[in-house]
Amino acid sequence: MSAITWPRQDLIDSNVDTSYLAYVRSVGRPLLSFTSGHFPAGARGLPHRHPCIVLHGCLCGPIVFETEHGRRTLEAGHMYLLPANELHHWECVGDDYGATIGLLIDAENPGRWPKGTGVAECCDKLNRLVDAPKLFSMASDPGLRHAFWQAADLLTTEEPCSQIIVNSTLWQLLGLAVDRLEGVEQQSDDWLDTAKRIRRVLLNHVYDSPSVESIAREVGMSLTNAKKVFSATYGCGIKEYLNQLKLYQAKRLLGDPTLTVEQVSYKLGFSSTAYFCRMFRARTGFTPTDFRRSLQLD
Repeated sequence: MSAITWPRQDLIDSNVDTSYLAYVRSVGRPLLSFTSGHFPAGARGLPHRHPCIVLHGCLCGPIVFETEHGRRTLEAGHMYLLPANELHHWECVGDDYGATIGLLIDAENPGRWPKGTGVAECCDKLNRLVDAPKLFSMASDPGLRHAFWQAADLLTTEEPCSQIIVNSTLWQLLGLAVDRLEGVEQQSDDWLDTAKRIRRVLLNHVYDSPSVESIAREVGMSLTNAKKVFSATYGCGIKEYLNQLKLYQAKRLLGDPTLTVEQVSYKLGFSSTAYFCRMFRARTGFTPTDFRRSLQLD
């Protein structure tokens, strides 16, 4: 293993035993260090604390994780978020080695991020919600499980991967953890599959105007359940998502000078050109004609 360089030495307790570190990957602020530890049978790390939020997960167990709030034996797929300054350590109690994953998050000082990224908002929620050790189990949470193991794979892979993939994967994991702490309902594999089927139906009908009832029938669900599953997965209603798809196609078609606005409206299945123009302006701030002129100016 190459020499370890910590991004912020002041966020690492001087008592931390780094002899069990196996992998270290650089990350971008406010993420500080992304590491994996390998503990041989019987090994016990030194108790330590960090003045920042810490994510610790088990990649291979059983392995004991002890904090000021208690002691728990973890198996692969268990994950903790710890508040700043929580004393903690690992102890390998199995007959084989134990493997862990760790991420330091300086949520108090996220830096300047555009609002659209959600980074500052996520850090604010972490500071508010992680007031004690929070345990997550991946067994019944396919979304969180996928993000956790994807992050672990990026850490331990021998093949190089771009920095943006590492950081975006970690933020996806943290974002899902925040959702769970806020009580956002997790979806089962069946829910995710059903929502994707509904989305495929919408993609096939972007040039039509199907009713939500007919879409629910096509995927073999009741109207109520279809709405619930889709909204929980994609964050909006079925009809709204279809209108978003139509808007994307409308922008593309308006770039074709051979098509009139009326023809674009008809092609996308709108009941009238007037309704199409109102919808387009409400979502873009432009009339279709003004949008087409802006394309010509560019």
